[in-house]
Amino acid sequence: MVELVVLACLVTRPQLCEEFHMPFLQPMVVAECVTRQPTFEIVRWASEHPGWTIRKWTCGPPST
Repeated sequence: MVELVVLACLVTRPQLCEEFHMPFLQPMVVAECVTRQPTFEIVRWASEHPGWTIRKWTCGPPST
């Protein structure tokens, strides 16, 4: 399993940022996260959270 972590800040309050953790089990997403940019997942997340701006993202083992 791999986790995509997105650091996003509110559009209306850019100083207020939060990490969003998305664990993935699907082999295709895991491979994409590990070998290259998980563009589809990031675009999907951004479209579902219009009030947020993505500052950075990373992939790695899930945090516990």
